[in-house]
Amino acid sequence: MHPSIKQKIELLDSRLPRRETALLSSEAFICRVVDIPAGTPPADAGGFVQLQLEAASPFPIENLAWGYISENSERALVYAAALDRVSTASDRSLADLWHALPAFLPFCLGGDALTDGVRICVAGRSASALWHKGASSLPVRVVSCPLPEGLDFGPEGLPAVRVRLAQKLGVTGESALQDGLWLLDNTDCTAEERIVFSIRHLRDGQPESLYKYAISGAALWNADARGRIFAEVTRKNRRAAYAVWLAFCGAGAFAALLLVSQVLVLGTSLLGSYYRSVAHENQKQVEELQSEADFAANLDSVTERQMKPFSMLAASNRKRPGPVYFERASAGEWNVIRVEGQAQRADQVQSYIELLSADPDVREVRSVRTSSTGGKTTFDMEIVFNALDDLAQTK
Repeated sequence: MHPSIKQKIELLDSRLPRRETALLSSEAFICRVVDIPAGTPPADAGGFVQLQLEAASPFPIENLAWGYISENSERALVYAAALDRVSTASDRSLADLWHALPAFLPFCLGGDALTDGVRICVAGRSASALWHKGASSLPVRVVSCPLPEGLDFGPEGLPAVRVRLAQKLGVTGESALQDGLWLLDNTDCTAEERIVFSIRHLRDGQPESLYKYAISGAALWNADARGRIFAEVTRKNRRAAYAVWLAFCGAGAFAALLLVSQVLVLGTSLLGSYYRSVAHENQKQVEELQSEADFAANLDSVTERQMKPFSMLAASNRKRPGPVYFERASAGEWNVIRVEGQAQRADQVQSYIELLSADPDVREVRSVRTSSTGGKTTFDMEIVFNALDDLAQTK
């Protein structure tokens, strides 16, 4: 039967690397305090610590799981263990872990002032006794052992647990013990180069206190128990991978921005096409309305032109003397009428022309032809009127 898609996804997810910080068994490590010479640059402190460890160790440093934490670049707590004695709670190898730290390390990070004495600390399946002297956060001595079974960390069993662990760790003198027990509660390593430890302080007859201690940056890589060379190489690789990831995210963001821009351009183009289509349609409607208006105006003009010849003829007849009569009249332009007729004498035609010229409605009288034959005078003239609005009715 072939695995389902869900099973394939779960299998792939199980093979992905996790940001798992392993707390290595504390009893495998031997601790030593090293004084760092004054004026040593922080970048050279790791090399000095490594030289001190190589001088004191009977094993080659390549066969050791080791690291250190320092305080103000003056003192360092160095810890080392044979690789074959180091174990983790999971089946993952040391190289696959995000960070590998000894279980007692979180209790060495407290920045608050500590009183002289021994703190009993529990992390995972390891119990540790940390000897403190003065106000330094670094212990002067660390002893660890596997955590016994069946311990009761409740309020009633707390005093007995502290005494039992102190005896198992070789702590002599009841007065040397500090009050209560310190228990590691949680480890948060979600940040790139920062781990936060939550530690509970259980005390007799008092409510517990919760402290958060953090280690980050170069101090975290110095504390990693896989050695200085491994830490330097791994840190460079992670920084390079992180830079590649940022570049990939930047490229993805740019591609997304480009896609959004393309969508906006496409949307703008479609919207512009829609508005152009609407404007074109509106323009067609305006042109149709204009055509209708022009047609109505032309129709009105034609109607007026059909009516004006009669008005012009009536206006021309008002000044006509009796001996002059019309034989033919025709309208040419919209305010011009052409009249052909006869009279008994030529002076009667001239008198008629003068009367028309004196008419305020007449702009001009154009004599086309005047001739006299056989006792009769024929004439042909054009009468040009001014505005024809007042000629609708005969004066």
